[in-house]
Amino acid sequence: MSIDWAKLKAAKPKTVPMFAIIFGASGAGKSTALGTSGLTTLLLHGPTENHAGTNARLMGKGKIFSMEYTVRNEKGAVDADASYKNLLTILRDEEVSKQFEAVALDSWTELQTIIGETRDFREACLTDKGKHNKFAESDEYTRRLNQVVHALLNLHSKGTNIFTTCAAIIDRKSTRLNSSHGYIS
Repeated sequence: MSIDWAKLKAAKPKTVPMFAIIFGASGAGKSTALGTSGLTTLLLHGPTENHAGTNARLMGKGKIFSMEYTVRNEKGAVDADASYKNLLTILRDEEVSKQFEAVALDSWTELQTIIGETRDFREACLTDKGKHNKFAESDEYTRRLNQVVHALLNLHSKGTNIFTTCAAIIDRKSTRLNSSHGYIS
């Protein structure tokens, strides 16, 4: 088989919106990288990633609009249930794809923590005797994270670029990436 390199080089490239996840250790520049696309970007973050907007704006040249999706209770603490629902409401808002070329979520790691603190998650992980069942966590995290993935995929299908981050380190013993909550596959 012979490849027609001239034809390949002459072909008009088909561009599709990006859907990316940026892995890196704490301080590696994941949040800053979110500002490098050159696109008008809605950057959603939780309280742990409150530096995201500032860092991304260093590179974003006025195109980064950051918003904390978490909701606080009357004592000022994060309300995990309301925060998770608020994130989904924002991602499902029809105006988002009209107002922004990209949506960035900083980070999956923080979102997993918030999900783990929701009432629905805790109740779904109870045994019939009312004890916490650690073995139920994986399915419950997956179910709730998939709701966010589907909302992001919907935005992507409308032409919105999607960028997300996840804290990860190299476990030198196993040479696998892992997050603070478990192995990432």
